[in-house]
Amino acid sequence: MTLLLRAGSKGPQVADMRSRLAQALGPAAASFRGLATGSEFDAVTDAAVRAWQAGKALVASGQVKVDGRQELRKTAKIRPGQSVTLGDVRIRVIR
Repeated sequence: MTLLLRAGSKGPQVADMRSRLAQALGPAAASFRGLATGSEFDAVTDAAVRAWQAGKALVASGQVKVDGRQELRKTAKIRPGQSVTLGDVRIRVIR
């Protein structure tokens, strides 16, 4: 099962992600107070994620494909069995 962690998410999965993110950022993690110890996806987490993404040259292009076709709607119902593609990443929806 794949989880979507986003602003407001809480719990052990967020704590694990924050800890890993702090490790990935290395010395730059010091700019994000408490990053390695929290368990909530808060403003600090959001800023750290964006910094990591920028460091990896990941751009939020907004381009999403569903079953190989460009999805232009702001909201779209994704159903089990469909595939969602974001850049090089392909996600198969199972439920």
